[in-house]
Amino acid sequence: MGNKEYLRSRPATQVERFKKRVAEGRIEVTGMYENMAEISDENLMYDFLQPLKEFDKLGIPVTSAMQNDVNGIAWCMPDYFKNTDVRYLIMGINMTRSILPFDKPTAFWWKLLPERGCLPSVPITI
Repeated sequence: MGNKEYLRSRPATQVERFKKRVAEGRIEVTGMYENMAEISDENLMYDFLQPLKEFDKLGIPVTSAMQNDVNGIAWCMPDYFKNTDVRYLIMGINMTRSILPFDKPTAFWWKLLPERGCLPSVPITI
């Protein structure tokens, strides 16, 4: 995937520079690779979270995930995020394919089964 190729093909000094910018808060690494279509199955969604392992090896924290321009996300994702450090999901809708539900960004708790807790989410408009 993209992050593995990037990290493999860059000199160590550039990877260290990237890590430094992350530590400074100038770059945030989010926990989803690309934007998923509404028809992606659970296996594909699991595969797209695999880059988190590479970032973990480098000591790069990933606490949020972003899904933009696709309306919705698979129901399996909160369970998959539970096994990672991802605690926040940021959603942006595609306004050409859906109706804007609110006139400003809103926050909500994505409720899971009671024993699994909740994953906070903030939908945004792009």
